[in-house]
Amino acid sequence: MRVQVETLGECRFHVTLVGAQVYSLLGRLRQGFVEQRGVQVGRRRRRSSDAGVLGMAGIAVFVVGVPAVQFARDNIAVIVAVVIVLVAGVVAAFYARQWLHRRRLERDQDHLRAVLPFHAMDDKQFEHALASLCRSAGCRDVEVSGGAGDRGADVVAVTADGRRLIVQAKRYNINHAVGDREMQQFVGGISTWHTYDVAVLVTTSRFTRSARQTAERTGIRLVDNVMLAKWNAGAIPAPWI
Repeated sequence: MRVQVETLGECRFHVTLVGAQVYSLLGRLRQGFVEQRGVQVGRRRRRSSDAGVLGMAGIAVFVVGVPAVQFARDNIAVIVAVVIVLVAGVVAAFYARQWLHRRRLERDQDHLRAVLPFHAMDDKQFEHALASLCRSAGCRDVEVSGGAGDRGADVVAVTADGRRLIVQAKRYNINHAVGDREMQQFVGGISTWHTYDVAVLVTTSRFTRSARQTAERTGIRLVDNVMLAKWNAGAIPAPWI
């Protein structure tokens, strides 16, 4: 009798377990169906939205394109004339830019030729040449003090209006630009060891962007090879005027 009861209990247990598994399987199948249905609905909505956008674009092309084609057909001579004018303007602008570029190169070459005599000098001769330019600009008490221990002051003078002037000379090759390191050394030297109202750094080369920025912050006047050629030719006044 006990064996029959236990067997009946085990059967009920197995039936319950199988029922639970079947219920779980049905739930997963239902969830998968719902998800697939949602995907299909989303695809239909996107397709509908894309179709609407394409339809609006087609209407816009028709509304704008038809009058444009009709205008072009009725005014073909005007359109051709406008195109010719635009092309001519582009070509003229191109050649004008090329001409200006050549003129700029020619001027730069002229300036370089004008500064060649300074390149042929040694450092001391270059300092004396700058001292001569200072005298020509009306300076007095002009002295060349360049050399060891000059602390950045190669030429010292008093301007025509009474300001104390310091000039440093950098006779560099045209490809050797004066950088920010030289600029900071110049500023540090004259600020520590000299009393001045105007400070000018003159080079036979050019200045880097960072050097120009330092000069602008500290009030140093800069003269590169182009300005030096103009100053020497009398085309521009002295940099402190």
